[in-house]
Amino acid sequence: MQMKKTLQKLFSLTMVAALLLPLFPPQQASAATGTLTVENKIESASQKTLTFAVPATTDLASVTYSGRGTILSKNLSGTTLTITIAGESFTETVTASKDLNGNDLVINPGNRIWRYADGIRWQINTINKSNRAPVSYNMTGIDAGGGVPYEYPGSDILVTTYANYTTAMAMQNDKKWVGDTSGTVYAYADIDFSNWTMKSAAPVTSSDTIYPSNAVTFDRHSDGYYVYVDHLIHHENVSIINDEPPSSVPKGQYVLGLNYAAPFVYTLAAHTKMVYRYGGTITYTAIDPVGVLR
Repeated sequence: MQMKKTLQKLFSLTMVAALLLPLFPPQQASAATGTLTVENKIESASQKTLTFAVPATTDLASVTYSGRGTILSKNLSGTTLTITIAGESFTETVTASKDLNGNDLVINPGNRIWRYADGIRWQINTINKSNRAPVSYNMTGIDAGGGVPYEYPGSDILVTTYANYTTAMAMQNDKKWVGDTSGTVYAYADIDFSNWTMKSAAPVTSSDTIYPSNAVTFDRHSDGYYVYVDHLIHHENVSIINDEPPSSVPKGQYVLGLNYAAPFVYTLAAHTKMVYRYGGTITYTAIDPVGVLR
């Protein structure tokens, strides 16, 4: 009789458990999706390897990359995901208008004029633009009221000077090269100088320097550019020099040399060597057996 009661109790408990079981379903394994960011960058390396921390249950087969370049390889070790990406190759036009310190690129050509020993006449030195040959002529100075010697030859005398800007000067590592499209500042090693050009040139204007219109012009030659600067000499933009006069100016009491400068700013253009763009999103799926990833 006792045995029968025990069996009846066990049966009742079993039935209760069977009725309650659907109320407590077993925890099911689920999947959680994660994303990782690859920084937008332009580099000279054709591929780069990146590492990320991910859940240990990440499914390596689910790892995909969307962006610039393609995945070359991927590996999962514990919680470390290692991915090697081949960059997207391209070249870009670049411009240099500043030096590495952010200052304008400036060249400062010039020449000299000389007062003769009589204190009245002046030798004006300029150039012939067609062949860059030196040209000299004489003119009578202006008596400003103090008599001989005449302090200056006159006002706004047009002269021309020039600079020979060569490939070696363009290749000096003193310039900031900026991508015209991307705005990227490129390293010197990334610049291809095989087809560099002078993009623009303009006079440096100041209260002490006067230029006519279209003062700066430039012509290409086999190894760079001749840059010509037309300049108006007046008494505020010359400086006294103490050098020996040329043989065409005999020594004497009133001999005086004045230097005139005609600075100009310039901009260069070139292309990058083959460089590589990176940037995008890595997506992965991790198995989440107990819901901790949600």
